Amino acid sequence: MADDVSNEEEGQDSQPVAGERLAAARRDQEIALRDVAKELHLDETKVQALEQNRFDTLGPPVFARGHLRKYAEIVGVDAGEILAEYAELTTGVGEPPIVGKPRRAAREIDLTGYMVPGAIVLVIVIAIVLWMQAGSPLPSFDRSDPASDAAIELALPETVPTGEPLAEALPEPESAASTEEAPAPPETASMEEPVDEEPASSPEPAEPPPEPAAAPLPSGPQVSLELVFTGNCWTEVTDADGQRLFFDLGSEGRSVVVNGSAPLRVLFGSYANVALVVNGDDYPIPASARRGETARFTINAP
Repeated sequence: MADDVSNEEEGQDSQPVAGERLAAARRDQEIALRDVAKELHLDETKVQALEQNRFDTLGPPVFARGHLRKYAEIVGVDAGEILAEYAELTTGVGEPPIVGKPRRAAREIDLTGYMVPGAIVLVIVIAIVLWMQAGSPLPSFDRSDPASDAAIELALPETVPTGEPLAEALPEPESAASTEEAPAPPETASMEEPVDEEPASSPEPAEPPPEPAAAPLPSGPQVSLELVFTGNCWTEVTDADGQRLFFDLGSEGRSVVVNGSAPLRVLFGSYANVALVVNGDDYPIPASARRGETARFTINAP
């Protein structure tokens, strides 16, 4: 009885697995080894190693699994079963990890030791720049030294007395009237010579005042324009002479009448809130003058 069990176990152990199973299927289908090697892009020695489950000669495990899957498709064997058998064979072996070169740990830079020298260098640079911008230093005077006070007094102009305001000490500029020569006094008649008395002459009649200048005549025919506002509308009206007749914000209920030389130039900020009357007749706003809510047009003489 024990011999039968041992023979059964030996029979199970002797069953081909993974690559051996693929080799058996190839031989059953009478496929040449070189044909499989051509399909797998391997030489025949590596295909033989794959059939003998010597996977270490094929490189990393990912290559071995890829060749097994492709081989299983060629001979018509379930690739999942072949890969499961491969996993059982390589479970205890362990796969070498695919890793790159170890990274160097980031070096921490301590800037504390550079702060004090850097601050000193910065202060020196600022001092040099300020000194170069200032140029030659101004002379300083020591208030405790009498010689310094004397130097300050010598620096002041002689015409400015010490202790008096500068405005009072400076001479006043001569006026334009003083620069002109004064008229000579009239010569007085000598007391010794007799003075002939002349009869008083009659006063001459005063000249009539000049007539006021006539106002300039308008350059064009006059146009009467009445603006009737039904809402807020910013309005500007200018006549042909360039005179601004109306420039204001019209409000609801307001009515304005202006007169000027034609043509009149009109600008409305909201033309829907105003109606026009020209020389007593209603005047519609031209459609071509409307741009959104605004309108700009010209009113000629009727």
